[in-house]
Amino acid sequence: MKVGIIVHSLESARKVLKYDSEFDAYELRVDTFENNPIEEIERIRSVVKKPCIYTLRSVSHGGKYAGDPYFLLELARMHPEFLDVEYDVAEDIFDAIPGDVPLILSYHNFDSTPEDLETTAHEMMKRVAARYKIACMPQSSIDAMRLLDLARKKPEFSVIAMGKDGAFTRVIAPLFGDMLQFIAVHGSSAPGQFSINELLQVYNYNRLSQRTRIYALLGDPVDKSYSHITHNAVFSQMQIDAVYVKIRVAQEDMASFLSLAKKLPFYGFSITMPLKRHFSFQPVNTLRRDKDHWKTKNTDGVGALNAIERALFVKGKNVLILGAGGAAHAIAEEAIQRGAAVRIANRTLETAYALASQLGCEAGSINDRIFCSNYDILINCTPLGMKEAKLPLPMKWILPGTVIFDSISNPQITPLLKEAQKLDCTIISGIEMFILQAVEQFLFWFPELKKEARGIERIIRQMLEPNSTL
Repeated sequence: MKVGIIVHSLESARKVLKYDSEFDAYELRVDTFENNPIEEIERIRSVVKKPCIYTLRSVSHGGKYAGDPYFLLELARMHPEFLDVEYDVAEDIFDAIPGDVPLILSYHNFDSTPEDLETTAHEMMKRVAARYKIACMPQSSIDAMRLLDLARKKPEFSVIAMGKDGAFTRVIAPLFGDMLQFIAVHGSSAPGQFSINELLQVYNYNRLSQRTRIYALLGDPVDKSYSHITHNAVFSQMQIDAVYVKIRVAQEDMASFLSLAKKLPFYGFSITMPLKRHFSFQPVNTLRRDKDHWKTKNTDGVGALNAIERALFVKGKNVLILGAGGAAHAIAEEAIQRGAAVRIANRTLETAYALASQLGCEAGSINDRIFCSNYDILINCTPLGMKEAKLPLPMKWILPGTVIFDSISNPQITPLLKEAQKLDCTIISGIEMFILQAVEQFLFWFPELKKEARGIERIIRQMLEPNSTL
């Protein structure tokens, strides 16, 4: 049930009512009302025609109300469609609420998530209510997943994982039956809430149902990625019943996260740093669910080489790769498979030699000018140029007329590419790798879309244009 949140006054309610067709009900946050609460409720109810939840959230539960707790009974006597009652309200107040008023018994914890959610739920259910709600502040994505697992097992419970680590749960709430979905129209009334416009325009919220499959970006950090915009656009335009969210997962939580994901409707993941080497020494950036197992693939290398070969085929060419991390590994391996002569240059020689030994290519120091010369294609897989105006190697080492590829996608034109342009080089932005590796991810998740590769690429490019919703 989609619930629009009304705060402060009738004037605020009129702004929310502009989206009336999107909501099944409204929550009147009586604790925020600026005027006489009873009179304000009557004014709002004169224009609101849908069911309402009356909520008098106390300060101890993260709200604004610090007055007489017995005022809750005055709200109950107005016979709302639902009355939100905090789980620890005094017994005499709870017992005095008329029996024909449907209750939502709510629990809020703005500091953490109980270790034993089952026990918390059991204690709450000692009081009879029409619905139950648990809202907690997760300390990690594992806490958020535990809350979702509780909702899976107990349909009478609506769960809310607050804050950044729990934001993704608000997007996928429609997948869990008739769970209460509290939605702000402008800004948010609680940590991690999305606006109605973002839910509708980015996440195709009105199309989500219990049949929808979940895909996600996993990593730490994930907030700067625009994959939620591009991937959900593909789902929408290709009419795929799926949704894509971003989830911050710490390296030490990855195994537990994937175990919990098998209990929920997750079917595929994009993997970013620092999780790409979770499965083996060989980096992985894509997972696909196969019953109770996860199939793995790395699409970075294919995406990068597909982008490069739109400018120059790599077979028989000298390719110098700067860096020896996960992206360098995937790109080097793909370049070798396509017939290139690859060299790995890195600041830490031991890391470069370890990677080169595995792939059967040459390694050297990124500070060695002789080693870093005589290339047809230069590929930067270091982070230099992402946040600061730095080059991964001196400008005078850039060879005029060569192909220069930077795996960094933001900014699209890095300091390296700017300097390469001055030397009449063919430059390729990391955004090309982002686009083409994403296409490969979709084809791995949905093999039946093989003939739609160009269409998927077109959609992603459109979403990355300056006038898009990005």
